[in-house]
Amino acid sequence: MLSKKYRQDYQLEYERGPSGRLRETASYVGGYFAFDRPLDALRRIWLPPAVAAMVFLLVQLWFTDLYGPELRTLSLPAALSAPAFFWAAMGVGRIAVMKENQMTRQAKDRICNRLPAGALVFLICSVLAFGAAVWGLAALGFSPASALYALDAACQAALALLLFLRRKTLAVHTLP
Repeated sequence: MLSKKYRQDYQLEYERGPSGRLRETASYVGGYFAFDRPLDALRRIWLPPAVAAMVFLLVQLWFTDLYGPELRTLSLPAALSAPAFFWAAMGVGRIAVMKENQMTRQAKDRICNRLPAGALVFLICSVLAFGAAVWGLAALGFSPASALYALDAACQAALALLLFLRRKTLAVHTLP
């Protein structure tokens, strides 16, 4: 199903099938776009920090589940950072599976708009999680679980900042 935003990029074609019935197919007639950098360079730029951020996020969620009563005040920022990360990770995943440096306008919008926006929300949630972890250390007292949670939240916030700062590498140009 085409959304109204991308309807002008497609043209409907009608053809007769083997049974004689008319078949309606949509063919792409819009412009194609390509990244200014090669795909291998983009994969080297985006995949390692995204995978590392995913590991730190899963560890943070595991700590929240494992030490629930002790870290229950910290669970909300961790829970909010998961959807934000996966919103950004969808763009990284699209870069990872691209076979050639050519994409439609819809694919360009999904990568170049979602990834920076998801990285920004992930950064905000990660900083909130780190702030909650520091508050937990100060208010609830020191414990190994809360110290490891704070360290994990700091690493996650640093990776989120790195993902957000690399948004300028997603520059695209129109293919002729």
